[in-house]
Amino acid sequence: MARTCANKQPFDFEKAAVGQPGPDGTPIVRTFTSRGGIPGVETRPRPGVRTLTFPLAALRRQPVVRGIIPPPPKQEPTRRPARVAQMLALAHRLQGALDSGEYKDQAALAREFGLTRGRITKLLDLTLLAPDIQEEVLFLEADHGVEPLTERDLHALTRHLNWGDQRREWQALRSGTSR
Repeated sequence: MARTCANKQPFDFEKAAVGQPGPDGTPIVRTFTSRGGIPGVETRPRPGVRTLTFPLAALRRQPVVRGIIPPPPKQEPTRRPARVAQMLALAHRLQGALDSGEYKDQAALAREFGLTRGRITKLLDLTLLAPDIQEEVLFLEADHGVEPLTERDLHALTRHLNWGDQRREWQALRSGTSR
């Protein structure tokens, strides 16, 4: 809004930047009052400084521009061997240690690894699965921490001594009809 300043020259007070020279070359200082003064009234409290006084009610708030934080870039899926695959690999290592005579019995294994004898037995039972099921389990991966299969599901298969029965249960488990 252009108004006439003290020296009668037109000047746009709303666009005047603080610290920039006014029409007569003096720096501009803006002050605001809550007394309801007339917008754009120019006063000269100090020589050489131009002061524009605006009432607070006359101020127009600029819209606040809030930045939208972009979502983080999509990360590659974090893949790692599934927990059941790790347990099966451990079971084969433990069975190999027993077979080689490195440990006398399962109780010695339990003492060495800090596990119970029951836990050692459950782990070694995983080696009784059909070879093709073991191969599939060893290649299972967990995506973003989601396990594809639980150890409990595998122990349900070890109840069947016949590999044909294990394969049927495995197919039912993989298709999602079991559980």
